[in-house]
Amino acid sequence: APITWVVAAVPAMFFVSGHLLARSFARRPARVVVADRLRRMLVPFWCFGLLAWGAMAVARALEGTPETALPWRSIVWWVLPLNDPRGSVWEGGWLSQPLWYLRCLLWLLLLAPVLHAAARRALPVLVGGLVAATVALDLAFRHVDWQDARLADLVWRAGDLTLYATFLVLGFAHARGLVPGPRRALTAACAAVPLAYLVARVAQPPGGVVNDSHVLHLVVGGGWLALALAARGSITAFARRRTPAALIDAIGRRSLSIYLWHTTAVITTWHLLVRVAPLPRGVHSLLLAVGTVVGTIAIVSLVGGVEDLAARRAVRRPAGRGAPARHVATRAVACGLLLAVAGILLPATAHDDRPVLAAPAGTGDATPAGATKSAGSTATKSSGSRVLGGSSAPAAPRVPSRAPSVRVGESLPSAPGPSAPGSTAAPAGDPDPDPDAIDPAADGDLGGVLSRWQDRYSSSSLIVGVARPGVWEWTGTPYGGSGEGTFDIESITKSVTASAVWLLAADGVLTIDAPVPPLEVLPELTGRGITVRQLLEHTSGIPDYHTLETPEDVGEDPAVTVARNALAAEAAFAPGAGRDYSSTNYLILGLLIQERTGRSLDDVLWSRVLEPAGVGELFGRAGASVYLPGGGAGGLVTDARGLLAWGAALLRDHRPVGEGIWANLTRLDPTTALGAGLMGMCPCSPGFTWIGHTGGTTALFYDRASDVLVAVRIANGIWGGFEDPFAELMADLRTAARAA
Repeated sequence: APITWVVAAVPAMFFVSGHLLARSFARRPARVVVADRLRRMLVPFWCFGLLAWGAMAVARALEGTPETALPWRSIVWWVLPLNDPRGSVWEGGWLSQPLWYLRCLLWLLLLAPVLHAAARRALPVLVGGLVAATVALDLAFRHVDWQDARLADLVWRAGDLTLYATFLVLGFAHARGLVPGPRRALTAACAAVPLAYLVARVAQPPGGVVNDSHVLHLVVGGGWLALALAARGSITAFARRRTPAALIDAIGRRSLSIYLWHTTAVITTWHLLVRVAPLPRGVHSLLLAVGTVVGTIAIVSLVGGVEDLAARRAVRRPAGRGAPARHVATRAVACGLLLAVAGILLPATAHDDRPVLAAPAGTGDATPAGATKSAGSTATKSSGSRVLGGSSAPAAPRVPSRAPSVRVGESLPSAPGPSAPGSTAAPAGDPDPDPDAIDPAADGDLGGVLSRWQDRYSSSSLIVGVARPGVWEWTGTPYGGSGEGTFDIESITKSVTASAVWLLAADGVLTIDAPVPPLEVLPELTGRGITVRQLLEHTSGIPDYHTLETPEDVGEDPAVTVARNALAAEAAFAPGAGRDYSSTNYLILGLLIQERTGRSLDDVLWSRVLEPAGVGELFGRAGASVYLPGGGAGGLVTDARGLLAWGAALLRDHRPVGEGIWANLTRLDPTTALGAGLMGMCPCSPGFTWIGHTGGTTALFYDRASDVLVAVRIANGIWGGFEDPFAELMADLRTAARAA
């Protein structure tokens, strides 16, 4: 499946670059050609860098937070990108992250004369050597137990060079006329399909992203290139038509500016659309695409002339009657549009949890703190807990892909005992740690872990808490802060909801293995034979509401609206016939608690779970919407210390559920790591080392073998592209905590 979604544009770009370089080498000395190409690349890049640093400086002046600190240590790479330029945390990677391409292009331009000479002497040997090196580096990156993340990163970047050098050299060959005929090219393209499938099956890349495996990228890129060569007659004929030729010429003259600025247009458009949310998902996606195109055109129309200057070509003047006036008018409109966007977004930066460019959480059940409460939100807690607002904004687009991560450091120990962990936990009753009793060694070591991890992954809004319960605890960020500030704990809320369900079952209010009794607010559930246990263990077959189109807000409890929408969709499987994580299960459990007790969900969660655990005053409730319905599935709010306190109470000391309920909560499925309220994190043989729960951007896990508790919030999200970096962070934090 991942293969069908990717058109390998970057290999094609290096192939074309190789063809053009070879033709230039035939006419002029190599050093002159390389100097010309470097000027054409670096001058537009310097223009972009000046404007990017200007934007970051404005954010710094408006906010003055650690996240907006300017990346002075990276400034040399903004002049000569032999390494990846880094932006401030504030920009979230939308300005800096795509610049890996310029780093790779710069190195290959410098190596081009040597590669070109080698290709003329021994083309098959050179191509074979580059392919073999790409495979070897990819295997080393993934399977060597690296002790230093910087060395692993160097191996990945070397793989970048060998991968794209392969296509550059093929471009050299194409310029010499060494081109396969259409039939051979089509055969090669067809052969690439099963080969890519085999590679994907044997060594599936993280998250199914082709770009996260150099070997798979080589095969897929080669397949698309072969297909283009097979169809080159039709492509050439189409490209020679008047309109396509004009469009190709316009894009070619501004290609670098388009590449540099398109991600800025993406995230700026998203932030503008958020201010008019909610929008239907289809409409939101359409407007995001249109805004990206319009925004890119607007920016490029103002700065694209720098490419003409860098290429030492005459700036093209518009022809025809009235053309100059229209050209001036177009630039004026573009300038006015950008000023209007700045006027809308920049003044809000100092007061908004989501700066202009920084990517918001956007996954799972995340809710930015401080937004306004929706009209349909559920009842609030009556005992003084804070009620924060909900966000109805759709998920933000992901920042362009970066290098995948590898696990760095020691191998994690296996946990003893069966798949229901917890029997070896320390006894309850340890005193709460003294806030002043922070181990100095832990502060230095843990802070260093965060700093190194942040340098590698450029996360937006990272907050971490680590504790040896009853001994010491530590919270912090890599930006110089103390880790203070509340956030939606998202699906970690499910651990509280599940505790309440099991306690009510112990009271006889609910029956775990009986079908869910009829619910007045959800008559659609009646007669399906779904049990409470199946909801707890994610074996009901009810689809996850995150995978469905968001229903219309009809002004009722969002949990009811969203659950009804999920029940109307096709079931994933018959009740009990499978296991698949679904937040809808816990929305229904929250509604079940309310109907069976006759009290609000929050009243039950606080009185039966949070207050007996001693953490009631540390938690609040976010508002709710059809995008983020909260309820029993999410929406509780606290800070890192609050999460640590809850983790110590439940995950370590098993308060307030007791040992019997704890065993039920943690009876984990060895395949999916899901239990009846908690989940495990591998290594998982012979048992799960970590026990806890995650949200879209949050995690709370306890390592019982080391007596280490970790709470994390990563605003970029934990799953998908950040899953491996998250696992790396957890391993490194545990190692540092054990050493403290």
